[in-house]
Amino acid sequence: MAILKGGVDGPISGLVGTVICYHMDGVTYMRGKITPRAEDSWSDKQVIHRKRVSRVAALWKSLANNPVRSTWRASSKPWPGYSLFLKTNLAAFNADGSQVDLEYLHLSAGSLPLPHQLQASGSEENPEVWKVSWLNDSGKGQASAIDDLLVMAVRDGKFSDPIITGAKRGDKTASIQLPGGEGTVQGIYLSFVSANRESCSMDQFFGA
Repeated sequence: MAILKGGVDGPISGLVGTVICYHMDGVTYMRGKITPRAEDSWSDKQVIHRKRVSRVAALWKSLANNPVRSTWRASSKPWPGYSLFLKTNLAAFNADGSQVDLEYLHLSAGSLPLPHQLQASGSEENPEVWKVSWLNDSGKGQASAIDDLLVMAVRDGKFSDPIITGAKRGDKTASIQLPGGEGTVQGIYLSFVSANRESCSMDQFFGA
């Protein structure tokens, strides 16, 4: 059943015949009604692909309370942020989704550019401290000298919230303390965010 929101002149929401109407960010969308398929109708290849997609979906769900999810929503409008997340990260998982390559995984999205020659390595004396360097490309495109460097740590497959390191794009180097947490550090994800917090870059992974 469809519902008229706001009276006869308002948008339609719900099922109209075989078409589903829904709204997102002030835009009305229509799609065909999906008819569930019997489980035994899926081919082996389709079953494996579904497992892969479900692993990406589980990762997206695990980031529900992580501020990084907002970058995908902002970058994918008017489409759902999950759609862009899935498209970007499906290739990071193997065929059945049982393994993920952290190097190909991205936790943030955006149009702000990463600087060239971004490099990072952990300290042999203290794995919680990392040295980072990059070229200062301030003034090129959206890049600004006051963009903030963000870091996320991954420990035993669990991701920290992004934290502001205190380093700026114009600094070219930084020594950063990783976000606290339990487990062995597998690596870090680095990205930049504009000073007004309206633009973010896609991140880059560096293994421990």
